Formats: sequence, structure tokens, C-alpha cells
Amino acid sequence: MMTKVIIIKNELGAIFQDTVYDYWVTCKLENNTELRLFDYQPIDVSDYLNKSVIIKIKALFIEKAFNEKLRSFYGKLEELNGDFFFKNDFVSIQINKEDIEAENLPLNTFETFYFGRLDILSIKELNNESPQL
Repeated sequence: MMTKVIIIKNELGAIFQDTVYDYWVTCKLENNTELRLFDYQPIDVSDYLNKSVIIKIKALFIEKAFNEKLRSFYGKLEELNGDFFFKNDFVSIQINKEDIEAENLPLNTFETFYFGRLDILSIKELNNESPQL
């Protein structure tokens, strides 16, 4: 499951001896919500700045309990072919099965969930589309 965004900022993360090990990427969802994502691979999204892209996002962890330090979204958890995802109208986030089981999180019920670091798993540019969301 992929999420459509516009990449608006790409910041260097860890650097050692002129080697970049990761980036922090700020993007905007279709509802103008900004997300800060971690690019640990690193993909380096510099070529995608101000462009519409689709990305696959994975949460480091998810919680149901209120946590003001974590990013929250309202939506539901779903299973698709053995993989678990949080979904709403604007974002899809892959979730670890172990988090679903350990936290006893409900599937197919709309609730507010709290997410640890959000990682970019893959990215693809959308061709012939305006970057305006």
C-alpha cells in the first residue's frame, strides 16, 4: 500500500567521513498534513523535491494509548495478504504483525493510533501530475 505525497524538504541525517548514512524527509499529504519521515536506506530524495511521488511507509512501532510525543492518525488497521497496515483517506502505513499482537490492537475499527518513527521503504515518482495537492 502506497501513499501519495509531495516531497518538500530533504535534510541530512547521520554523516561520517563525508558519507551520508540517512536523511530526514518532510512531505505533504493530499490533505496538506506534513509528515517527517526517516530515510534509513538512504534513498536520497533530492531529485523528488516539489514533486508528486508515491511512497511506502512503515512504522517503527504503533500504540493505541495516548502519547503526545508520537504522531497520531485516525483510521483503521487492516490485514492484506498477511501484511498489516494502518489506513485512512490520506495515508497508508505498514505495521509489524508483532505490534498488532503485543498491543492487542483491533482490526477494521476506526480509532486513533500513535506511531513511532515513520520510515520510507520505497518511493516512485508520479509522472504527468501537478505537484499541487
